[in-house]
This record gives sequence, C-alpha cells and structure tokens, in this order.
Amino acid sequence: MNLNNRLNPHFLFNSLNTISALMYQSTEQADEVLQKLSDILRYSLDKQTEQVTLSHEITICKTYLAIEKARFTDSLQVTWLLDETQVSDIKVPPLLLQPLIENAIKHVKVRPIKLTIRIQIEQDNLVCEVADNGQGFSQTQLDSKLTKQPLNDLGHGLDITAKRLALMNGRLILSNHGGARCRVTLPIKTCES
Repeated sequence: MNLNNRLNPHFLFNSLNTISALMYQSTEQADEVLQKLSDILRYSLDKQTEQVTLSHEITICKTYLAIEKARFTDSLQVTWLLDETQVSDIKVPPLLLQPLIENAIKHVKVRPIKLTIRIQIEQDNLVCEVADNGQGFSQTQLDSKLTKQPLNDLGHGLDITAKRLALMNGRLILSNHGGARCRVTLPIKTCES
C-alpha cells in the first residue's frame, strides 16, 4: 500500500491554517510548526520501507501531536504510558500509530480532548492502545469489526491500518470504555527483522 495515501488531507489543511494564524501571533511558533509539518511529510514520503523502529514512529507521533497542540492549545491533553527502553528497537510498519491518534482527535467533540497512548509488551505481542474521552464508537461500528466487514464507516485511516496489520498477523481491536479505544496487537517475532 502506498504511504502517500495515508495522510489525511484535512490534517494538512488544518496544519496550514494553524501556521497561517500563528504568523500573526508568533512567527517563531509558526516556523516551528511548519518545520514539524515538513518532518511529517518527509517521513510519509521517504518511509517506503516496510518497517521502522518504534522509537522513530513514536517521535513522528509526538511531532504530529505538537502540531495539533499548536492548533488546540490547552484543549488537547496527551498522556504517554510506555517504557521506551523496552520497546524502542521493535520494528513496526511506518505510520502505524498516527492514524489512530488522528482519528481520536478528529472524532472527540468534548474539550479538552484527552488522549492516553499506552505501548507495552504482552506475552509475545506489541500492544499499542490509543484511548480518548469522547463518546466512543457507535454500535454499528463495533459490530462491523466483529463481522469482519470493512471499517470504511470508521474512516480511511483505520481501515488501512486494519488491513496492514492483517498482513502481519496483527489486529486492530475497537472498543468503548469511557471513550473510544483503538488497540493494535502485533506479534513481536513478526515485527523484528
């Protein structure tokens, strides 16, 4: 699958609008956000490889979140729960977590948006979970995953993520628990080169 199709155009437009607005408030901050956007675009275009280190993927997600933080300011709160020394060298497909984070930010209508990103090893699996404080997935969306129907009604990013994971014997599990939860499970033996 082509990575170029995985970045949401709305993210690009929103980022450019944020940069435009910041130009009148702080050119330094506008420049910083522009540099971060450039890093993400470069990553999405350059990373045509099948796998990257999880530490690199986390760095790109933090860059993405810095752009969104410039847009939402105090209305976006992110908590990371991980031991980077335990998981940093594990290989994952590029742009694995970013669509999950983007989906959460897009669909949470309450403010502040609260995201919890948990990454850990469970048995022989890498488990990554993005949880938010929104209203959660609809029952139709949860049922579609149980019947193995396409996740198209969830959006392009989650559907592509689910398909990519299936190719690596991984899974995308959707649930509700105080908001929406997207849980990625990927066998570590498959992740490592």
